[in-house]
Amino acid sequence: MHGISRNNRTDYYPIMMNSHYQVVDHYQAGDGYFADLHDLQILPNGNALLMAYDAETIDMSKIVEGGKVNATVTGLIIQELDPSKNVLFEWRSWDHFSIFDSTSSLTDQDIDLIHGNSLALSNDGNLLLSSRDLSEVTKINLQTGDVMWRLGGKENMFNFINSQTFANQHDVRQLPDGNLTVFDNQGTQESPAPSEGMEYKIDESSKTVTQVWGFTHTPPVFAAFLGDVQRLTDGDTVLGWGAPSQATGYSFVSMTEVNPNNQTIFELIFDQPYVSYRAFRFPWQGKPASPPVLSYKVDGNALTLGYSWNGATGVSLYQVYGGSSVQALDFIEESQKSDFETQSHFTNLPQGECYFQVAALDDSGKEMARSNIISTDNVNCPLPQ
Repeated sequence: MHGISRNNRTDYYPIMMNSHYQVVDHYQAGDGYFADLHDLQILPNGNALLMAYDAETIDMSKIVEGGKVNATVTGLIIQELDPSKNVLFEWRSWDHFSIFDSTSSLTDQDIDLIHGNSLALSNDGNLLLSSRDLSEVTKINLQTGDVMWRLGGKENMFNFINSQTFANQHDVRQLPDGNLTVFDNQGTQESPAPSEGMEYKIDESSKTVTQVWGFTHTPPVFAAFLGDVQRLTDGDTVLGWGAPSQATGYSFVSMTEVNPNNQTIFELIFDQPYVSYRAFRFPWQGKPASPPVLSYKVDGNALTLGYSWNGATGVSLYQVYGGSSVQALDFIEESQKSDFETQSHFTNLPQGECYFQVAALDDSGKEMARSNIISTDNVNCPLPQ
């Protein structure tokens, strides 16, 4: 499992965790750069691909009319690290792209030229880069650093057949059959447009691309930023809608899974305004190193116990235990796991029954772990120190 952590210099860096959610590795860019949060790809040989944003001070008044004298202009660095975190490969956008390739305003004080947002290994062992502020997918030779082709954007080298050109996209991946999936954000905050999951058949020799699949939500979702497309082995497709805009006429949806006929078979909606960068479906067995958590609320004679085990994937039900001492907890009831937090409600419990604990069980009835023991009356039923 990958994630992003923050060190004491307030710089982000990717981390790797095991199934107990314990950090077992971390990744930081080399050569004085700091890893960007947008992507980390672990390659089959154990090496890692990551990005870093490279901000330079440039006198843009010498380049464009109205440009700022001391503009902060941000380019992109891509690195491949070996398992010992040595830099094996480094690629700089400054060496391959023109400032004028960007869709960003070149008269701003802060100019994000490239905004790389996804990396993927192509089927032939080279590199696919998605750059939002170029509206471009770039194929880069992972041995030489040469640009092999540019798809979309101002320097597009391909003919789009029977398909729209993507824009402001996130997340490009190559499927086993050679097709490319792209999450096409399409619109901007100023001009919203329906976002779409796209699949293109690409002919690298003739430089043609043909759309062979697409999915647009009904009613449409406009992902103002973020988002991804994941093709599953059974042919279903998962779309993470990133940061859905709440613009008039657009729906707020976080994740959709569709079958090959584009029928929705699963959908997830976060409470607004929460969003997710990407959404994936994959086999995962998580068992946290920490135990389930139990808490309580008392209202007159009514007691509510709330319990959960954040990150545990195998919990089917909980057993609740209670009693008048820590050493004598008897079974009270069993509850199916129904949500992130499961609750038990009691009224008029026996006098002195003030210690409680819950046990998490899997679907075979095997106990997985027990929670902390709590007291609902810390004065008359103190917990051991």
